[in-house]
Amino acid sequence: MPRINPSLDLMRRVVSRYPELLPSAPVIIVGGTNGKGTTAGYLYRLLSKATQLRLGLYTSPHVISFSERIQLSHKRCDERYLVGVWRELYPLLAEFQGQLSFFECATLLAFSVFNSEHNDLNIIEVGLGGTWDATNICQPLASVIVSIGLDHQRYLGNSYADIFADKLGITRTGRPLFWGNQGRGANDPVARTKLDEIVQLKGLTLWQAGTDFTLLANQRLRITIEGLPTIDNLALPTAISKQPRYLQENFVLAFAVCWWLINYLGQSREQLLKVVAGRHVLLPRAVKGRFQLLNNRQLLVDACHNHDGATVFANAVKNRYQRTLGGAVALLADKEIDNILSELSSCLDPLLIFAVDNERSITCNDLSQRWRGHWHNSFASAWHTLQRCKKRPLVVCGSFFGIAEALRYLR
Repeated sequence: MPRINPSLDLMRRVVSRYPELLPSAPVIIVGGTNGKGTTAGYLYRLLSKATQLRLGLYTSPHVISFSERIQLSHKRCDERYLVGVWRELYPLLAEFQGQLSFFECATLLAFSVFNSEHNDLNIIEVGLGGTWDATNICQPLASVIVSIGLDHQRYLGNSYADIFADKLGITRTGRPLFWGNQGRGANDPVARTKLDEIVQLKGLTLWQAGTDFTLLANQRLRITIEGLPTIDNLALPTAISKQPRYLQENFVLAFAVCWWLINYLGQSREQLLKVVAGRHVLLPRAVKGRFQLLNNRQLLVDACHNHDGATVFANAVKNRYQRTLGGAVALLADKEIDNILSELSSCLDPLLIFAVDNERSITCNDLSQRWRGHWHNSFASAWHTLQRCKKRPLVVCGSFFGIAEALRYLR
């Protein structure tokens, strides 16, 4: 099975042959270098609590179970259920056998689940990039881009402007774009020019953080989207107020999208405000590895797998704990290894680096001399060493593959 197919041509052939595989319900598509999984998860949770809509959520990657990728608001969606849907879908894809990537198959499976359940709305997280990602075969009602940073340059380009242009491929002419204004690329003037060009070219309705929706300094939010009722100084839910600022920003972005959707779909604004006034607006359990405390708060896991992600995670640890923690880090070889480890070393001491069972994993040879003394051949070895550290919680971070391997070992 191909690993990555940087083209929508094959997906177009599949849905041209079987148009019933396209999502039949409206779609909100969520992209960005970082934060797209949490933003999609918050949006799904807000709508699940504030409406009776039949919702679907598609995210990636999974950590423990494939079923984490596909969620339904009204029905348990476990592996047994997904196998049943796949058995019905597989004969349709037989003529494309050996051509479709794993992610393309997973995306078509998610669409099939959502259609079979007659969903009212689906929230779909982009896998990689935007323009040619398999999820972009759908026609979204609105698009969301959370952040822009350098990642996956082999596929997306080496500049912030190139990466932004690729991610802006998930927008549709005349439709809304919610821009989270996060990441190092948000301050790049060439990338901003690219955004302005595409907004004008496509006639997008642009709503952006810091202008149309804002996280205020006192953990409150403001929404001033033109044509919608203004919200000023609304307190974050208690559970969100305890999260790092970058997750709070993702929540505000999700709330802004939800505020627009509630009004667009004619749902109750009052019910949404009641939900936000409550305590427990959390990420769905299936969205794992985002500043997540486990094992009675003795283990902190976070998928800070690129430079921007490592920066905000390190800042969050220092702000929360006011000291360093002991941590084990896994990274893939195509990342900015030195930059990521330098950021994480400001909050992790000791910092141990471990290999994962994946062909993309770093090896000791990928490390500069500065980091080779931190190397372990496996998570088990790193964890054994880390047990001598008396600081708590202990941290496992970096690649999703590393988090998955750690949680399997610790189970």
